[in-house]
Amino acid sequence: MNWEIILIISLLIWVLGATLFKSITKKLPQSKALSVIFFLCAIIMLGYNLIFKTFQFEQAFLLISVVGFINAYGSYCQLRAYKYSLSKTSLFLPLSGLITVGLAALFLGESTIYNFKVLIGVLLLFVATFLLSVKKGRVKKEKIGKEWLLFTLGMVLIWGMAFFMVKFFSFSIPKETFLLYWYIGAFFSSLSIIGLGRIIKIEEKTENRLIQKGFWRIPLASLAILGSLATTYWVFQLAPAGAVEPIRRFGMGFLPILIGWFGFKEKKELTKIQLLGFISGIAGISLVILGIY
Repeated sequence: MNWEIILIISLLIWVLGATLFKSITKKLPQSKALSVIFFLCAIIMLGYNLIFKTFQFEQAFLLISVVGFINAYGSYCQLRAYKYSLSKTSLFLPLSGLITVGLAALFLGESTIYNFKVLIGVLLLFVATFLLSVKKGRVKKEKIGKEWLLFTLGMVLIWGMAFFMVKFFSFSIPKETFLLYWYIGAFFSSLSIIGLGRIIKIEEKTENRLIQKGFWRIPLASLAILGSLATTYWVFQLAPAGAVEPIRRFGMGFLPILIGWFGFKEKKELTKIQLLGFISGIAGISLVILGIY
């Protein structure tokens, strides 16, 4: 199968997962939901490896778990940022792809991506980040804008470095082995996130009950993120990150924006300054894609 077709499938699964993640932020406690999601992913992959007798253990594979552990914090940042806005957060996913492609060019011998279009595109994305973080209203609203910006930047930085490692692993490690160790690390990381959240109280006290009406979203979200990562890993095995990431990140950045606008009515929340931020961001995305691919 051509890697382009697999990439399209991966993006469609990603959009489903992003929609479910957004709905989870409105219904369920983020850290607890994320822990169950990663637990189900780990159980699915453990069962797969045992049934098809593909289970392997080497100390070197523990590095996958370490990266999966760190990446889980990026996923938590994603959930927290999605709570404020799916569309705004998705707009900056191409920045994490830029980090991935840049590291791949530097350390994996892939062609360099830096040119005038990319630099201007990145500048426009940073301008958009500033404009979208400006909230209307008084001090209380401004605090929410800063929190969204912090979680979005955390997601971008962690995912950018983590998916460089995903590309690195894809050269030699089978998909089923990678996914098993990745989600084992992610699950243990989610437990640490819950513990940390209790210490510094980063979630609201009202967000305590996990088993409730919206719980059905969790197993679906598990299947979605597992399918998205599996197909992304498959694409990385077939094509260089410099070709994959710009297209993937554009789709990940733009498609959820439409869902946020029309599915969750986020467009009505925009001020004129924030709308200008969206225009700047979309222009930045376009220049980054044109400059890289």
